[in-house]
Amino acid sequence: MQDLPPAPNARTQECKETIDGSTQCFELEPWLITSRCFVGRWRAESDNPFGALAGVTSWGVWWRTRPYGVYRIHDVDGALLLYRLDVVKDVRISVDGVRYSDLIVDAQFRPQDETGPSDGSVRKLQVRLEDEEELESVVRDGLLSAADLRRVRWTRELFLRRPERIANRVDVAIERAVAAVRAEKTGDEA
Repeated sequence: MQDLPPAPNARTQECKETIDGSTQCFELEPWLITSRCFVGRWRAESDNPFGALAGVTSWGVWWRTRPYGVYRIHDVDGALLLYRLDVVKDVRISVDGVRYSDLIVDAQFRPQDETGPSDGSVRKLQVRLEDEEELESVVRDGLLSAADLRRVRWTRELFLRRPERIANRVDVAIERAVAAVRAEKTGDEA
């Protein structure tokens, strides 16, 4: 993404609650917080715990009513690397950040070609599902409710059938967040 306004100075958190009851929290820049949608950005420092190159960015987007959260990950030069998705439930958004329950299955959407359409529309995406073996184990151990299993299966099908639509929804949310920060920064300078 080119031509971004300066990042918000504030910090907020993404907190992921896992099936085993543990919680993982990550610090983000808050780009958009509404009652329905949260958009934050993480920038890799040289000593980050994920082993990402310094300067890699990850935009995180969560909706209160959607069964997934999405990270749009960009290389150091700004090129789109992939969309990484989590199946989630109980998304709670506040000025402090976003908190949700992770339901095991993840997916990756990767562009099938490096250039994409010249009109800026979402290119064809390749879908890869992750953690399905872990899901089977969690179900076998009785750690996932029947309702949660239905949610996972429904969302899995959504990932397989509508990756471009989901990616477009993410892109629009990020564009809206960038526009909101740009308007705020412009208003501050006036």
